[in-house]
Amino acid sequence: MPLARTRAKLAAFVALAAAGAGAGISWWAVGVLLLTTAAIVVAAGLLGGPRLVRALLCLPSRPQPVRHRTERTKPDARLRSSGRTPAQPR
Repeated sequence: MPLARTRAKLAAFVALAAAGAGAGISWWAVGVLLLTTAAIVVAAGLLGGPRLVRALLCLPSRPQPVRHRTERTKPDARLRSSGRTPAQPR
């Protein structure tokens, strides 16, 4: 099932639970809606793991460490074979 469709169903159940609680419907009906919402999230977690749950709930992924580029200290092998250095023009 596409992620957008699952996300829409999740939002619909949350909205129904909030509207039901605000309208004063019975507590068990609101509880069933909230349990259904939780079941959707648990099913997504079992199916795709934490990455799918984060995508479903629109949470940002964990920040990836920045890898800094290191400058070369030795001339490139192509430059050594031609006898030129990086500072010399062609």
